[in-house]
Amino acid sequence: MIHRSLYFLLLGSVTFLSFEAYAERVYSQYQPPRFKSGRAAIKLLIDRFETDQNYNTGGKIVGITGESFETTNLYLSLDWDLSQVTSLHAGLLGASSTSVANREKRSNTNMKGFELGGAYRLPKGFLGFKATLDYRYFHAVNENNYNTSDVSIGDGVSWFLAGTWIGTDNTKYGDLWIFAGVKHPLDRLSTNFVYQAKVEGKLFGLRAGGGLEGQIPIIDDQEFDNPVDRLLYLDRANAGSQHYIGVNSEYVETTGWLGFELAPYTNLKVGGGVPINGTNSSFGARVFAQLEVSFSVTNTGYKFPYIRVNNPEYLEKDPFEKKTKLKNYFKPKKDDDKSL
Repeated sequence: MIHRSLYFLLLGSVTFLSFEAYAERVYSQYQPPRFKSGRAAIKLLIDRFETDQNYNTGGKIVGITGESFETTNLYLSLDWDLSQVTSLHAGLLGASSTSVANREKRSNTNMKGFELGGAYRLPKGFLGFKATLDYRYFHAVNENNYNTSDVSIGDGVSWFLAGTWIGTDNTKYGDLWIFAGVKHPLDRLSTNFVYQAKVEGKLFGLRAGGGLEGQIPIIDDQEFDNPVDRLLYLDRANAGSQHYIGVNSEYVETTGWLGFELAPYTNLKVGGGVPINGTNSSFGARVFAQLEVSFSVTNTGYKFPYIRVNNPEYLEKDPFEKKTKLKNYFKPKKDDDKSL
């Protein structure tokens, strides 16, 4: 039987389908893994985007040729902490987009693709902060065909991503996370440096935080010198919006959120984001909802909620802590004084 608080979390998340959001991103990476032995978590992220403006090549905000473009993303994933240093991840991403150009409305709803990945906590951190290696592969099942007028629901390409989290987690009053990595698409688009910097304050079960995130192209788009087909497709199918499949897109976005924790590592966060700079990307505001529900993995199956042990005698020890060698009392050291 689903716990009553879990029911209200799910209901609250689905309600946020009616709000707006901004930008395609790595949806599974809004914080580092928990690394709690015997924990599995279901994650849900919902956002929606609407715009009638773009950042142009010079970084100025200009109106798009059409009237409006909007898209809603839904990401569902499963995280499984195998140990205090290893975690696995799998997820599905779908979207629905609508374009209105010259009073003609077009829509497209489909599955974007699936994502597989994991994380490994590194033995050494940085200035006292923990360091975690994070790696992802996204396989796109949707393709943007320039010969049709189907609205984009995403970039339509598969990609690899690898990076490192640096920060603190599971502290009493606040957490700090910084992520830096490289996202490499397998077709057409630029290879980008992606980053996040987030800080979150905690008081009892309440959460409040904010930060910056974005991307910077480090290897040019394959069609950078001749993007005619893609730009024509954007005008025809996406009302001119460069929200998806932009040429060497770059952006910086500020984010903020509020949330609460009903059970250990089970929380709901709602917030928004606004871009403060960019080139060849869309301009708009983002509102999102993030839900994480943690279960205990036991011999009899999965149980909600996850049981966090607070007894000092049973707290998980640092897996990289040096272990002291016990003295062998069955083989005592021989005394040099033979007279004894």
